[in-house]
Amino acid sequence: PDRCKEEGIQGTVYVQFVVNKVGNVEDVKILRGVKGGAELEIAAIQAVRKLGKFKPAMQNGETVKCRMTVPIKFALQ
Repeated sequence: PDRCKEEGIQGTVYVQFVVNKVGNVEDVKILRGVKGGAELEIAAIQAVRKLGKFKPAMQNGETVKCRMTVPIKFALQ
């Protein structure tokens, strides 16, 4: 985001989400953000929501929901 570039805000945003039984992303939320970087958190949520379908998790031969946490690093170059 432009404001973050101007102010030199960078860092890692940790996003948690659920991959449901059919492989779609749902329940996206921020676990840990960057101080002063609300725009980075919004960008991270948008990026996770744009991810394509996942292969659903399997347990005992059945598809199940799976909670995932991913770090998204924002760095200025």
